[in-house]
Amino acid sequence: MEERNCACCGVRLTDDYVLTANDEMICDDCAENEYTRCECCNNLVYNSDVYGEDYDHILCHTCYEEYYTNCDECGDLIDRDNAYVLDEQSLCTSALRHGNISGS
Repeated sequence: MEERNCACCGVRLTDDYVLTANDEMICDDCAENEYTRCECCNNLVYNSDVYGEDYDHILCHTCYEEYYTNCDECGDLIDRDNAYVLDEQSLCTSALRHGNISGS
């Protein structure tokens, strides 16, 4: 049987391990201390690779790219389905409502 090691810390893995979104095998300690779950897809994401935490969201890169964007005026994180596009700018409701639109 081939030896398996944690992709994060290198410890030898027993039968107890967790798979990350990248199909890397990690130990339970690293899963708990070095990773967090994406709110959108529930995949494990390395803590330094999390998107949206400044906006109280925990997102992986894939979910951020597919489902979210930032308002070009205020920088807030917005769901792409709720973003308004005006003159090639993504805008949140607040920026649109208050007319805080650059170049207008």
